[in-house]
Amino acid sequence: MARTKQKPKKSTGGHAPRVPIGSVAVVQNEVSPAMELGVEPVAVELSDDILNCPHSDECCGTCLNGGTLVECACGRTLCNVCAPQLTKVSKETLESCTFRCAACERSRSNYRPSCYFGLYRSDETPLFPTGLRVEPQAYVSIKSRMTSPRICIIDIHLPDLIVRGGPGHLLHEYLYPWYHAFTGEARLHYVAHPIDLVKSTLKKEEQFFRALGRTVETISYEHIFIFLTTHSDETRGDLFYEANAACPMSELFEALLAPLFKPLAQKDITFFLLACGGVVDFEDSRNDLQATVNQYNINNCFAFTTKGLIGHAVFPFVNQYVQSTLLQDSREVGTRVEELLDQCLSVGRHTHICWFKPNALPVRYAWTENTVRPWGHQLPYQCPSCLSVYSWSRKAVRPEGIEFYCTGAFPNGTKCTNNTIFTNSLLLTNLPNINKGKWMKGGF
Repeated sequence: MARTKQKPKKSTGGHAPRVPIGSVAVVQNEVSPAMELGVEPVAVELSDDILNCPHSDECCGTCLNGGTLVECACGRTLCNVCAPQLTKVSKETLESCTFRCAACERSRSNYRPSCYFGLYRSDETPLFPTGLRVEPQAYVSIKSRMTSPRICIIDIHLPDLIVRGGPGHLLHEYLYPWYHAFTGEARLHYVAHPIDLVKSTLKKEEQFFRALGRTVETISYEHIFIFLTTHSDETRGDLFYEANAACPMSELFEALLAPLFKPLAQKDITFFLLACGGVVDFEDSRNDLQATVNQYNINNCFAFTTKGLIGHAVFPFVNQYVQSTLLQDSREVGTRVEELLDQCLSVGRHTHICWFKPNALPVRYAWTENTVRPWGHQLPYQCPSCLSVYSWSRKAVRPEGIEFYCTGAFPNGTKCTNNTIFTNSLLLTNLPNINKGKWMKGGF
């Protein structure tokens, strides 16, 4: 007998009837055991000292560590451990000199290879005539930096979906050591909140998001990352707001999330919609999502296409994306999305990534590999004819598509003759090749 057991759901698919938010039918539902995991809304409290934190690099741009630092005009820093010669220079001398990081000095020389001097006197003569020797304790990109911008992470979810270990929570855990070690926690804030219209009411939820929106609006956050973890209806793409009720994206925002998003219209917001692919698969739902991004001026919105999205499976992409705001010299978060994809092969095997920006056509990124995801399509787990598992073998690459045939057999031993062709129905175009497979770009 096969052993069975019940575990909490991690994926975000399913089906629910379309029910207006706040209807009696929803409020009177019984509380399921899973929903008892939810917590009551709490007051939003932020540290006062975040208001006065200066913006500057908090650790060495060469080794990403702390210590005694000299700062370039661009904000990058260099520590005296990576550059031991600095330990022999008095503080007065250092403060009288101009320091240029390696990235700025290369830029001034039009990227011609030349000796790195680093420190210059007021007459522009090098403090070290034979050059400044840098001995990195760890190797990172020459443009890397740790800017420690003020960040707020808001994690919104259904009570029956566990966010601990999800992308929002993992992002906070990943960033915490940097911020705690170098700045205290003042520049990093995390709020996790369950939408629970069974234990709470629509009015109370709206009040919470209004209070949160006002609080976040008053803080000089440079980046705000908002995660919404919910199910989406498999036949329409509606988003669940309760275990057995769903509604279109625009209605969910208007009834619940508008008080949070409206005050933040001028902030830099990245919104991760952690729901199954129905949201982007259906044209009406996808257009509703784009209209919502336009209406609330959400700088960057990412959604995913797999039918049963596993939230923590997309964390490598979230992590790489956020790192681009911390460790690179980027004032425009999201401008290098395509450069980040080659670090996200495991995400590509799980789902496509869809990028929505205000008043722009959405973009789909699909990882393709001729034997695993031909033209971004997942090979069937099982042959629909003989029911053999993982039985596909590539037969030929033709102009019309990539052809596969089944190598399995029926229960009576007869060889299966089933074959299938995968075409570029997603209209994908090439991105730079990577080690195995490649990411391609398309639309809808």
